[in-house]
Amino acid sequence: MRCLILLLAVLFLIPMAQVQAQENKKLTKEDLTPEDLALLEQDLSGVLRGFVWGLPPTVILENERGTFMGEEEGALLYLDYISGIKSTIAYEFNDNKFWKARVFVEKKYRDPQDQIRDLMLIAQDLTNRFGEPIQQEFNWRDETEKNFPDNWGWALYRSELFIRMAWQNDETIVMATAGAERQYDPELIVTYIDRATNERQQRELDENPLQLP
Repeated sequence: MRCLILLLAVLFLIPMAQVQAQENKKLTKEDLTPEDLALLEQDLSGVLRGFVWGLPPTVILENERGTFMGEEEGALLYLDYISGIKSTIAYEFNDNKFWKARVFVEKKYRDPQDQIRDLMLIAQDLTNRFGEPIQQEFNWRDETEKNFPDNWGWALYRSELFIRMAWQNDETIVMATAGAERQYDPELIVTYIDRATNERQQRELDENPLQLP
């Protein structure tokens, strides 16, 4: 019996020692596969709220922690706070793959100038993430307030000013817009777009200009 116990102990301890030795071995960059390296080089923060392009709707449904508001024209709608600002997030899909997200700011502004301040905060955050903007447009329908930046919020409110800014990197285009299609109802929207899908759609449209969306 004693011999059997010793034999079992030896058989148990040898694999444990091998495992411990493997755990103590330092993993070097040479040990990583190309797939491993590609994963390590990804921005794991995702495009928006940890999500990356190409995910199916089920992944968004299972992992988005905002309040689910339903589905509209194939988009999944959620309500949550982004950087402390109440917002509706719409996740859109192409061929069942995540390719666009629109963030609608739902905050009610007692002082219209606060919307300009929020836009500038959002613009700074996007610049930190994506670099300097590639587009900044201030389109004036009425230039009365053009030389008075402290009144630009009121210009947005009265539909006299429409602001469009854009950023991009290799994978993503981001646009921030502020203005009012209808007087006294300004909107602040940030749109994230998958560049690869957007460029493919544009090529298909160029090749088939009569193709219906």
